[in-house]
Amino acid sequence: METTWINHMKKLVSTQGLLFGHYEDTALSDAINERVNDKLVIIHNHMSRNGDVHANSKLSYDLFDGYVTALTLTYTIDNPTRQRLEDFRDTCNMFYEVQEFIVDYDNHTPSVFFHATDIYDMAMLIHALAFYTVCLESIMQIENAREPQPLEEMDDESLEEEDEPFNINADRVAYSLDGKTLKFCRFNFNKLRYRVPDGVEEIEEGAFLACRHFVELSIPRSVRVIGDYLFGNGGLITIRD
Repeated sequence: METTWINHMKKLVSTQGLLFGHYEDTALSDAINERVNDKLVIIHNHMSRNGDVHANSKLSYDLFDGYVTALTLTYTIDNPTRQRLEDFRDTCNMFYEVQEFIVDYDNHTPSVFFHATDIYDMAMLIHALAFYTVCLESIMQIENAREPQPLEEMDDESLEEEDEPFNINADRVAYSLDGKTLKFCRFNFNKLRYRVPDGVEEIEEGAFLACRHFVELSIPRSVRVIGDYLFGNGGLITIRD
């Protein structure tokens, strides 16, 4: 379930009765490893020329008088050479849509980490994790702001926007009512590989701009028009027989 945090955040407070100290949340670290890291690693291994990696993540946070003062997401990889760490940092920045991941060469275990002390930077990380259904509301909540509202689930639902009706399928991709035009994907589209159905003739400009990761499109030979600026975070098109 997706929630929108960024526009409503003032302060973060602990929901577990904790006041001071540094804490690591094993359950959320496990959730990130299970729900997020496979996608991150697939993208990295597809793009990197320095060998495949296996990544392990750890989420921690600091509290002062019950307020969250820092939020840290740390990644370790196997065979952490300088070049491999720098490549993985670049992938993390692209994947999470931030520019603040840092390489720590000096630690006993070299790592790549995101350390946020600014409320906006924390919000960016929280929003990115919520996109992959890892919600931090189990350890913290917004103070003095309205509760974030979950977005509606939409499967095979007909919608109308600017007098141009369309259908959204279970993969969160919108098509014209006749099925001949792929119009756009919603921001909760999460396929790494997507098969455009037979019979589609046009893919509109910017159709996958909302996609937050590299995506491979398999398109049929019926497609005659592909719009510009198709991908938001890179992609590959293959034409199937």
